[in-house]
Amino acid sequence: MQELSQPALLGVLYEQLTALQARDQAQAATNQQEPYVAIPNTGKVLTGVYEQLRNSAEYTEEHLLLQHAIRRFYARELFLAEQPRTQDIGQELVIELTHAGYLQRDSVSMATAEQLSRMADEAMRRYGQLRQSHVRREDASEWLLSVLAVESDGLLNPNRLGHAVASVAFLHFLRLFPREQYAPAIPREEYELSLFMAIYLALLKTDVATARTELLRAQPNHADISTKEYIALNRMVDAAAKADLTARFRRVVIKQGAPLRIVYAMTKDRPDLPALLSSREHFMDAYSDQVAREYSGIKRHIGKGIIKSIVFLFVTKVIIGIGIEIPYDILLHGRIEYLPLVINTLTPPAYMALLGLGLTAPARSSAAELRRYIENVLFGDAQPQRYTRLYPKRMSPLGTIVFGTMLMLPLFITIFILNQLGFNIMQMIIFFVFLSTASFLGFRLSGMIRELELTAPQTGLFGSLRNFFYLPFIQAGQWLSGKYARLNIVGRILDIAIELPLKTLLRLVRQWVRFVNEKREDIY
Repeated sequence: MQELSQPALLGVLYEQLTALQARDQAQAATNQQEPYVAIPNTGKVLTGVYEQLRNSAEYTEEHLLLQHAIRRFYARELFLAEQPRTQDIGQELVIELTHAGYLQRDSVSMATAEQLSRMADEAMRRYGQLRQSHVRREDASEWLLSVLAVESDGLLNPNRLGHAVASVAFLHFLRLFPREQYAPAIPREEYELSLFMAIYLALLKTDVATARTELLRAQPNHADISTKEYIALNRMVDAAAKADLTARFRRVVIKQGAPLRIVYAMTKDRPDLPALLSSREHFMDAYSDQVAREYSGIKRHIGKGIIKSIVFLFVTKVIIGIGIEIPYDILLHGRIEYLPLVINTLTPPAYMALLGLGLTAPARSSAAELRRYIENVLFGDAQPQRYTRLYPKRMSPLGTIVFGTMLMLPLFITIFILNQLGFNIMQMIIFFVFLSTASFLGFRLSGMIRELELTAPQTGLFGSLRNFFYLPFIQAGQWLSGKYARLNIVGRILDIAIELPLKTLLRLVRQWVRFVNEKREDIY
């Protein structure tokens, strides 16, 4: 790939923002063309209540909830139904999303609904080709559901300007960490794909599905890509999502992506962003305003995150308590052990709330640092400073052993305390699982502040001791969260036990009501 100078990055950003803005406006105009999809009232309350429950069991970025709801709809209608039908599936999707509160009434045209139905039909055609090519059912459905959900989200909620920032970030970090210097043994395609994935995961805070879709869109004639190429590309994405290099790039983007993260926020708040880029002074003034807005709003975002985390922990704990902890107590002791049950239920949410009290907004010096960095990236010529390493220094074997032994100390202390309180082995496991999950969720919330800074503030003795104590719980929580995100046991239980029968019944009721109304009209 040809290396671009910093001013060239400004041109790339302007051109892509202009093109994507025009595309979003065209799609928004299509959505507003009458006639609109008619939204019946049947099932609205039940659907809305269930969606609130379902979202509380899925700890994800708020802007991904619509995409995930779309994915669940397609999974149910196309891959769980006995006889999948794509006819009018676009209208059914719009009705369900409106009932769930994601869309407003009279906001989606019949033309858009028909386009959604065609996309679903094309996805099923591609699915048949993949199965004929001996692709596993799980892989084929995962690939197609990912792309179909992301593309449907893009039609219903056209807002693609962030992809322009992702393109500039890709070129910027590729220049900052050239493959020839950092990983010459890794093939260029693999190196760049890992960076591409990391930017979507860490900067835009999307998921693998979005990165997969954007990579497919970037292919020449992507709509007509052969089955062989489609399989190869998706397998590359699957491998990159698990690659160590992607995880390393993700940490780099998290630590050094703050200046570009502000530009990404501007794509949502400043529709005049392309025009601002024509004037260095006007852009930098707007950039400073955006930094101030992000800093002033960070406490509000953290507060919402704490509430969401507490609800997630409580709902998950109630389900596990009913399904595992209480039956285990009755089986082992013949009665419910209330003290461990109460401690396991209340400690993680209370711990989350206490963690939130210690979080503060970034200092003003951080804002000035962000401004200097982005001004150099878009308007300057000098190579920006690297604030992090792609390959950090390794600890010596002896240091690793000593550090690992020290990390076990908080665990032993916690086990001793729980044993004194009369916890059995199952209650201890549940306590560790939820305390670790709460620690990691709290760490993620503190990361919201870290993501708006280039340099992390130094912690004092008390802060270091606190970090030392809950570091092993963070690491355990990170591992558990990764497993939960892949398995999402609570979410799957809700999908199968409640959503599938509920949504199927509501759809049948809507069809019956529509049939009765049509027959009544025939009488007149």
